Amino acid sequence: EMNRNNIIVRMFPAFKYCNIANMMTTLTIVLNIIIVHLLLQGNTKLAIGLFAFVAILDVFDGKVARWTNSTSEFGARLDSLCDAVSFSFMPAVIAFFLGFNTPAAIALVIINAIAGMWRLAYFDLFGMAKEGDREYYIGTPTTRSASLFFVGLAILGFYKEYIPFFFYIFFIVSPI
Repeated sequence: EMNRNNIIVRMFPAFKYCNIANMMTTLTIVLNIIIVHLLLQGNTKLAIGLFAFVAILDVFDGKVARWTNSTSEFGARLDSLCDAVSFSFMPAVIAFFLGFNTPAAIALVIINAIAGMWRLAYFDLFGMAKEGDREYYIGTPTTRSASLFFVGLAILGFYKEYIPFFFYIFFIVSPI
């Protein structure tokens, strides 16, 4: 058993980081692919519900890594890449499938996606800000900004039937 694991890790070095937290993070990519499939099949409500589950996984993967003492630079990078897909790119995909496709709307989702990517790149370089013993995020985390994007659409009157989903996603990722 141990010898087989060593061979696998030698062949695929990233496997040494295989743990529950990183598998939770990886699951977000799997779920995003399923979300696109559901959207293509016209099952929008289930897709948005699954997007809420992606947000839940994002909230808990880091906590699980800390609880299990399995934090790593690899896990941090993996989380950031998955966040870029989940909370910068996927809101645009979902918005397009909801019919948000006028030139102004397309510009808005592009700006939202770029802002999320830049925010993640900035965070990857500089991490959290420190003031004394206190650490805090600079800006809005991408998980929260994606939920705010959808809440904003609902408030503006788009897709009123999805308001419960959007507010659910927001409150999942909100610190309140």
